Amino acid sequence: MVIETNPSGAQVQKQVETAVSEGESTTTAGTYQDKTTLTFTAEAGDYKLEFYAEYYNGDVRVYNSTDAVTYAEVEEISSLYYTSIGGLAVITLTAGSKSIIIQWLSNGGTAYIRRARLYLVKM
Repeated sequence: MVIETNPSGAQVQKQVETAVSEGESTTTAGTYQDKTTLTFTAEAGDYKLEFYAEYYNGDVRVYNSTDAVTYAEVEEISSLYYTSIGGLAVITLTAGSKSIIIQWLSNGGTAYIRRARLYLVKM
């Protein structure tokens, strides 16, 4: 939890969740593999989801495995150099246990991913 001050001067407690996996990982699998997972208990409402990862020779997605929702998906851009994926989404969650995952797969050969980060704040 983080305490913020709103425009009227009142202090508001906000739910904040993070997941980070900085190291390089590889796969030759043609099915999605988990890089980093954000598991938490959500309150019902709107959240700001920020994500970032660097990858090559594969596809990457940000996936809510609990609710079967894909928030972002990027196909291979380079098979030779790291490419960044990053973004921000406002998402609506129901109350309960949730798992949001950065996943990646190979498009042939070895796929690489590193610096995977998820940041979630209740709005």
